[in-house]
Amino acid sequence: MFESINRGQVNSILITFLISLAILTGLYFYMRGSTVLGLVAASPLVLVVIWTLGSMYFLGIPLNPVTVTIAAIMVGLGVDYSIHLTQRYLEDSERIERPECVLCASVGHTGSALFGSVITTVSGFAVLSFAIIPPLAQFGQVGALGIFFAFLASVLVLPTFLLYWKRRAEKSS
Repeated sequence: MFESINRGQVNSILITFLISLAILTGLYFYMRGSTVLGLVAASPLVLVVIWTLGSMYFLGIPLNPVTVTIAAIMVGLGVDYSIHLTQRYLEDSERIERPECVLCASVGHTGSALFGSVITTVSGFAVLSFAIIPPLAQFGQVGALGIFFAFLASVLVLPTFLLYWKRRAEKSS
């Protein structure tokens, strides 16, 4: 039975990621004429899922019917951070010439708002850590960790991808 739950959850993660990817790609194509930008914005989500599931393994938190749902939730919540930072990067790149300065401005302007959002969301998940039902407590721990990873991926990894995308776009034009 648990095997079919795992299989179903893997499908759920893939569907959630593919829907997010399709929406981001479509939006950025419509708004900016770039399909690649949607891929760039979604790429940190893959790392978030890997980091979260890897942390579960190293912390000895088992995959159970409750904790297995966390990856799909991380994709859904993590995509917000990517969208905010990517959009701010695009806005800042219209008024700032040097790509490195655009990154500093974008993360500087958006980072504090994202951090506030992360703190409240992590706190909400962390409260579940005190649940007397072990799977629910584990869900809270993994959720808090995953949201923190989503923040890190958005402010540390995504800017690197955006800079690479910008330089490639400038070379091709």
